[in-house]
Amino acid sequence: MLNKVDVDGVVMPATYPELIGQTRDILDDIYIISPGVGIQGAKIGDAISHGADYEIIGRKICDNENPKNSAEHCYNRVINI
Repeated sequence: MLNKVDVDGVVMPATYPELIGQTRDILDDIYIISPGVGIQGAKIGDAISHGADYEIIGRKICDNENPKNSAEHCYNRVINI
């Protein structure tokens, strides 16, 4: 299937990694950005491992007592995928 809507990317929930994978199979030439990591239930790295280009990890970092450590932990989890 071709990218007939001429978009550069989509936002897909990280809480549905299987859907991300299916979308990547169909539209391999777009960016997939996935929010919902941490507080909303998605595990760090799941969206990436299913084809997302970026995960949005907001409240898990910002609401933490030590945001710097939380951000470093998240980063280290993703680079080890």
